[in-house]
Amino acid sequence: MTTLWKRLETEDHERIFSMVMKPYLHGFCYAFAIALSRGTGWSMIGLMKGDLVWHAAVCNPDGKFWDARGEVSEEEFGKPFDIFPPYDIKPVTEEELVVTKSVSDMEIDFASKMAQAIWPDLPWRPTTLRGRTSSFVEELEIISRKYRIWIRGCFPASLPVLAEGVGDEKGYKLEPTIDGLTYTINRSL
Repeated sequence: MTTLWKRLETEDHERIFSMVMKPYLHGFCYAFAIALSRGTGWSMIGLMKGDLVWHAAVCNPDGKFWDARGEVSEEEFGKPFDIFPPYDIKPVTEEELVVTKSVSDMEIDFASKMAQAIWPDLPWRPTTLRGRTSSFVEELEIISRKYRIWIRGCFPASLPVLAEGVGDEKGYKLEPTIDGLTYTINRSL
């Protein structure tokens, strides 16, 4: 089986990264840290300013810090907040962060999807969108080989998309193309 994951084009990667970086570095870092922690299993840390978690991030198994900037050196970690080494860093939990500032599941879910798009090579858990999509495509390939039917776009510019369900799907709708040789497929609501 061969599933090829194409990476974002450089300009798309930079656009998403620039849209995400500032809000998740200043103001929404709790949601981003929780998303990275849930998605990878990495522990969360808090950069403390007094008794307040001034900035939340995660720490990978190698001890490297990750936040909306990506992997961040210890020297650079507090720089955007005018906090300099030696830092007061402590492990934090999701519960501690949510008590300090309300964070919605929708914010966390969006942050998770953005992080998966920006850093597809992180060890994302099978329950993440990337993990579930990978499993879906692997099983779809088995079914496609069994029945010798493959999903493709009618035109190179209009490729099919995989989208998360919202719960009101009734199934799929198939329609023959005008040549009668292929079918279009779409979810039925």
